[in-house]
Amino acid sequence: MENYSDQEWIRLLKQGHEQACDQLWAFLVSNAQTVCWRWGLDEYLGSEAAAEAYHRIMRRGIFQFDYRSQFRSYCRRITVNEICRELQKQKRNLPAKISLDEIHEQVAAPNVNEQAGLERLLPCIRRLAAREWDVCRKYYLEGYSPDEIAAQFGIAQNHVNVLNYRARQKLLKCLQEQGYMSSDDILDGLM
Repeated sequence: MENYSDQEWIRLLKQGHEQACDQLWAFLVSNAQTVCWRWGLDEYLGSEAAAEAYHRIMRRGIFQFDYRSQFRSYCRRITVNEICRELQKQKRNLPAKISLDEIHEQVAAPNVNEQAGLERLLPCIRRLAAREWDVCRKYYLEGYSPDEIAAQFGIAQNHVNVLNYRARQKLLKCLQEQGYMSSDDILDGLM
């Protein structure tokens, strides 16, 4: 990943560029195994999580990546989520000393521009209903699909889509009240 900008990286992955795909795979495996080593989990779990993260990124992630964070951070976040999913599949819990919030802070600490964008968004996020924020967080930040979110909350997938839409509209309205005129202005202000 070291030789590409985020834009080049996404373009090459969308085109199925073999070297870019191989480098992504190597990065995900290395990251997953490092996280598993830190957590005291077995290497096999890291390999399984890396494979799932790779498939998730190649199926959806490269098309949904919004350039608000670094692509590496985005991939690390997905890898950590996949490790947690693998643990759930095996009916195992995270070791007691580990907090997911701490992991996400370590794995994907926001850069200065992201931090400024998050500070602008925070008052708007606080206006959202708890369920709306939970759906947005799981979909946009954690990479869950609407089906997975619906299963977690015990609601219909269509309801997940409605909650997500309402939350986006509320965030857009709040940001417009802060002086942003269009979605381009908002994105420029958050980057």
